[in-house]
Formats: sequence, structure tokens, C-alpha cells
Amino acid sequence: MKTIMAALALSTTLALGGCVVIASDEGLDFDHDIDFDDDIGTVFGADIVANVVTFRVTSNGCTDETYFDIDVDRRSNDKYSVGIMRAKPDRCRALVSDGVEVSWSYDDLGIPAGADVRIENQVRRR
Repeated sequence: MKTIMAALALSTTLALGGCVVIASDEGLDFDHDIDFDDDIGTVFGADIVANVVTFRVTSNGCTDETYFDIDVDRRSNDKYSVGIMRAKPDRCRALVSDGVEVSWSYDDLGIPAGADVRIENQVRRR
């Protein structure tokens, strides 16, 4: 019986010996700079509704429109392309799992109302 108990204790110790739980984020860097593909950043969502261009991006709690450079190109008469690139890192420490939305109106971007606008950023799932 002692042998069985000892074997059970040893097997439990060996089975659980590989389990590691990290419960602290201390010392980790949460800088979520956008990965650049041909100088245009990757975003997690993009939409154009009522002449407003909206992107969903990573955030550590401080990200807003001022954290991005915007590239607007006129492709033809009423056709434009819009892309954003992170200009500065978000050094805050909040964990915003769904990111945040940043938006610009067509007027903000110098695009006439009703124009055909194409998003240049790659959209990927988190």
C-alpha cells in the first residue's frame, strides 16, 4: 500500500511539475506598435459610414486619433484611398483587449462627401 501511495505521489508531482502560472504583468512591455506592411499599419477593423472613416486599433489606454499619421491619396476624380500609421507608441498600462476606435470625417481628411473611399490598411483578426 505504501508503494502505491508513493507511486501516486510521485506521478502527481511529475505531472504537475510542468505547470507554470504567471499572474503578474510586472516588467512586461505592452507597447503595441502596429506592424508595418509597405508603410501602412495593420488594423483590427475598418468601416466607412456616413462620410466617417473608422479604424479599430490596439490600445494600452491612451491611444486616440493623435497617435496616428493619416495617408490620403486621390486615385481619380471622386476616388480616394485612406490609410493610417501609428506615429507614437501607447505607453499607458491599461489592458484594452478589444482596442479602441479612431475616426476621421471626410471633411477632416479633405475628401468630398459621397466620394468612393478605399481602406489601404490590412485588416486582421486579433
